Amino acid sequence: MCLRIAKGTYPVYVMPKVLTLLFLSFSLFNLNGQPATDIVIGRAYSIDSKVLGETRQYMVSLPASYQGDDFYIDKSYPVMIVLDGERLFQLTASIVQTMSSGGTEQIPEMIVIGIPNTDRSRDMLPNYANEAVASGAVEFRRFIEEEFLPAADIAYRTTNCRILVGHSYSGLFAVDTFLETDSFKGFVAIDPSLWWDNQVLIKRVKELLARKETFTSSIYFGQANNPFNEGIEAGRLGRAVQAFTRTLDTLHVAGLRYQTHFYENEDHYSIPLITLYDGLQYLFEGYKFPLNQIKHSTAESIRQHYNALSERMGGQLPPPGKLLNQVGLYLLEDEERIADAIKILELSAGSYPNSHIPYLSLAEGYRQAGDTEKAITQYKRALELSPSNEEVKSRLAELKN
Repeated sequence: MCLRIAKGTYPVYVMPKVLTLLFLSFSLFNLNGQPATDIVIGRAYSIDSKVLGETRQYMVSLPASYQGDDFYIDKSYPVMIVLDGERLFQLTASIVQTMSSGGTEQIPEMIVIGIPNTDRSRDMLPNYANEAVASGAVEFRRFIEEEFLPAADIAYRTTNCRILVGHSYSGLFAVDTFLETDSFKGFVAIDPSLWWDNQVLIKRVKELLARKETFTSSIYFGQANNPFNEGIEAGRLGRAVQAFTRTLDTLHVAGLRYQTHFYENEDHYSIPLITLYDGLQYLFEGYKFPLNQIKHSTAESIRQHYNALSERMGGQLPPPGKLLNQVGLYLLEDEERIADAIKILELSAGSYPNSHIPYLSLAEGYRQAGDTEKAITQYKRALELSPSNEEVKSRLAELKN
């Protein structure tokens, strides 16, 4: 297997037709006559697969903080694999970017990777009629697990928290993978084609889950209200999704976590947007920092909360660092909470030890507490990480004097 950048690697752009016309009409210059700048969501690459015997394209969108962020230096990130990448990559990357930023992050930042199709039916549809012959879905899953994910772990700073997203046929593949392997900790199955092959996965679900004493993954099902078969139990797709959910309801497997939602106002083609949003909220339930509980939060309660979430999602998910830092500084304004603020800032520095910013904040906490010696120690740590930082030098000199 060889991971390489394809010749002619190209950025993935968002450029609607109207914007394209405006873009061309101004001859690559903006209203002030300055050169225009492209807005890039991601980049396209390729990987040579021995399992599939072909070269597969893929697109990558890195988090905003992946490079050049003074707080999240050398941070590792969860990975989201998006099937039907030619349709869902840009949408998913934009949703993840929006939900993981803005000061009150709902989900962690993630590396979003879209895999376009070459032969969709071959790769996505399981075949259990003749188990002596491996189906294309089995081989495609081998490609993801044995070739693609290890290559991504080498190429990027990743954690073991992995999410798989699929729609329709690829939603069926996501459900099949949810039942068959432990490679992913979260799944979003968008209007999955569970009717396939006379509902073969529904017939197999009890057998597949019976192999496991515990379950470590979560899955969110989004079901559309399709116009030709309206209603939650209507049509082969609606009946299949509900039958699958009822089967899960009868099982008692430790750790089995799932949720199904019927979107009455969405059809098969409009449902991805809202299902992605709701599904990510479900998978990462509890990640959003409870700002309304700041006055009652302690460093230990925050640590325990995010440790439990990390264990559930199979990878390190520390508290949102910048927000945690702000919480600590906010609590410093209350003289009765200075000790609590210092504990929270210590948690921030411990979670993001490669940034000078948490140590700078922690030094301020010790300074307000009247512990000059510890404050100087933290300023020195900050200066070691940012030797040319004039602000740190100034504060350290002021405190020494």
